[in-house]
Amino acid sequence: MCILDVEDLSVKYATRSGLLTAVNHISFSLMQGTTLGIVGESGSGKSQLAMALMGLLDTSARQTGKIIFDGQTISDFDRTQRRHINGNRIAMVFQDPMSALNPYLSLATQMTEVLMVHQQMRYKQALEQSITMLAECGIDEPKTRIHSYPHEFSGGMRQRILIATALLCRPALLIADEPTTALDVSMQAQILDLLKQVQHQQKMTLIVITHDFGVVASLCDQVMVMYGGQVMEYGLVAELLQQPLHPYTQGLLESMPTLKKTGKQLYSMPGDPPDPVYLPQGCPFEPRCRQRLAECKTIKPEPVIAENAGMVFCHAAS
Repeated sequence: MCILDVEDLSVKYATRSGLLTAVNHISFSLMQGTTLGIVGESGSGKSQLAMALMGLLDTSARQTGKIIFDGQTISDFDRTQRRHINGNRIAMVFQDPMSALNPYLSLATQMTEVLMVHQQMRYKQALEQSITMLAECGIDEPKTRIHSYPHEFSGGMRQRILIATALLCRPALLIADEPTTALDVSMQAQILDLLKQVQHQQKMTLIVITHDFGVVASLCDQVMVMYGGQVMEYGLVAELLQQPLHPYTQGLLESMPTLKKTGKQLYSMPGDPPDPVYLPQGCPFEPRCRQRLAECKTIKPEPVIAENAGMVFCHAAS
C-alpha cells in the first residue's frame, strides 16, 4: 500500500535578489512500512522538503505540486485541517533537540499537550501514556524524570525525548531530520537502534534526512540523493551504494572516510553548491562535475532507469 505520493513538488521564495528555488519539481512514492533516506549537502533542499511534507513552510513560500498522504491530497488542506494530521498521523523529529523543546516547560507539560489536543485525553491518562512512551524510548526513571526540564538532560536523552513525543499518537509516517547530529558514535548507534525498533513495532513509514551514508546504510530501504533542490539519484540502498551512477553520488561516497583509505587524502568535490536564486539552466551539478557533457550546461536531464533498477538524472548515465 502506498502511504505517501509526492507529485512534482516545488517550493519557492520571493527575495530581493529574485525567486529562490528551495525544492525543484520532486516526485517520489513510499510504501507503508518502508524507510527512505534523503541525502545531500547542506542547502540541497532536504529540510525544506520535510517542512513542505509537514505543511510547516513559511507563509511567504510558494508551493506547487501535490502531496498525497493515505489517499488524501493534504497539500490542499488549510492550516486547521493540517493540525488534525500533524502530530497525529504524521510526526517529525526536528534537527536540534534543544531548540525543539521549550526550555521553560517541563516534559510533562509538553508531552501531555500532544495527547490532550490530538487524542482528547484527560491530563492523568495523557501523563501515564507519556511516561510509558519515555520508558519505551530508553529514559530511565520516567515517572520522576517526566517532571524535569530539557536542560536537565544530555543531548542524546533530549533526542530520545523528541522521538518519544513524536511517537505519542502512533503516527503512520515519521520524518526524522538529522536525528544523529552532534551526537557521539555510541549515542548515534543507540538512536538508530531505537528508530529501527519503533518502526518494526508500529509498522511505521520512516523518512530520514541526513548527510551521512552510514546512517542510510544501517537504517534505510531506499535512498534519494538531492542537490540544488532536485533529485540526482533514487533507488534501493544496497544497489545504489554498491553501484552509484550519478557523479554527485559517487563524489559523496568517495569523500567518506573508511578503513581502506587509511593514510590517503580524502576526495573533496571542487566548487560550491549552486545559488538557489540563480540555478543553472541544465543540470545543477554541471559546474562541479567530472563527467560533464556539452548538453549538461543547457539541457535539464530526464530520469533514466538504471541497470541497478534505480533512477538517475544524468546525461552521462543515459
